[in-house]
Amino acid sequence: MDRILVLSLICSLSTQGVAQNNDGIDESSPQFDNQGIIFNTEAPKIGESLRASCIVVHLTSRDSRSVKWILKRPGELEFAIAVDSVALQFRSPIPRLHAFHKQGTNKWEIEFSPLERNDFGNLTCELSNTHPKTVRVTRFLNLHVQPVILESSTRGLTANIGDNFTLECLASGYPPSQFQWVQTFETGTYGSVITDNQLIERWRPYFRKQETIISDGPILTVINATMRHRGTYICSAKNGIGSGDSWTALVKMNFAPSVTCEPRMVGQAQQMNMDAYLECMVEAFPASRLRWYRYNKQTGEKRLITESPDYRIENSGLTDNIVSRLIVVNILANDYGDYFLEAINEIGRGTGTVTLFETADIQVGPGNPGPGRPNPGTVQDNAAKRLSESFLLVVVSIFAIFFSI
Repeated sequence: MDRILVLSLICSLSTQGVAQNNDGIDESSPQFDNQGIIFNTEAPKIGESLRASCIVVHLTSRDSRSVKWILKRPGELEFAIAVDSVALQFRSPIPRLHAFHKQGTNKWEIEFSPLERNDFGNLTCELSNTHPKTVRVTRFLNLHVQPVILESSTRGLTANIGDNFTLECLASGYPPSQFQWVQTFETGTYGSVITDNQLIERWRPYFRKQETIISDGPILTVINATMRHRGTYICSAKNGIGSGDSWTALVKMNFAPSVTCEPRMVGQAQQMNMDAYLECMVEAFPASRLRWYRYNKQTGEKRLITESPDYRIENSGLTDNIVSRLIVVNILANDYGDYFLEAINEIGRGTGTVTLFETADIQVGPGNPGPGRPNPGTVQDNAAKRLSESFLLVVVSIFAIFFSI
């Protein structure tokens, strides 16, 4: 009977000594406390310091253990960065990782000073000599970083009228960014501000087709694109850290040439050594092939105009916005009539007409050539030439009179 009682007491004491937690770890053996890894700041930022600590409980004075610090970045293998009071990584060119542990204590610490952009991921404390179980505690180190828009964002695209297209503005950083889209006009002034989840609908006159811009954070979608949607879009990303970042995307629209001639009537006197300036503006993308023609209304015949002593052609401007000028040199009677500019690209064709008519007097005016307004520089040159000729004629006449006397 006494032997049975002793055996029962021994079994009871043994059962109490090996109590385990739900993870199968002996609760009386060394393990990390329930607080896990503790950071000295809840919002670690690049350029600042961060101290992390972990505490081991159930250590005895005779129990000598080590703690290894491990970092695992997303998509990479984990690697040890420190053991006890020895830092293993980030030692050059200037040490910025420090490890702290005093022998005989149950607290291990590391300090990043300063934090850099790649110091993020799963940070782990792992206790040594725990075979067959691994005793570790992990906390995600997420740096508060100002946004940086990624190179994979949309730089630009070309669409056709009526197409749907999408622009992407992808940003790194933490916390997640708030996005704002701004469309700028060709003049460089700001146009529509398109914020998160805002739906903007406009109606095209005449055609009554609905065009829609939908902004959903980093994604901007245009449905049923029109000419108004070409230009530069600026995406701004901000998350409260730093000044944020911005990105520009250029949208080009393919469209047939549109030709506008202004003025449509240009007057000039003949046989006065004067030129006439005919101007048309061409909007098109891709760029157009431009040709000037002389048009005969009676016969319907058109004659191609090329550079010659009688005509000069000057084109200036951007790819999708060209000003073409036809200069009719030294107007004569047979120069009057209709001239038209033809613009052709892959999408279509456009034309514009200017009528050159006769005036009794020389037409001179400042600024850009207009109705009866030749180029001021040319007018001045011609006027100076006529003045010189007149002066020479007066001098010759005086000499002729003098010698006749």
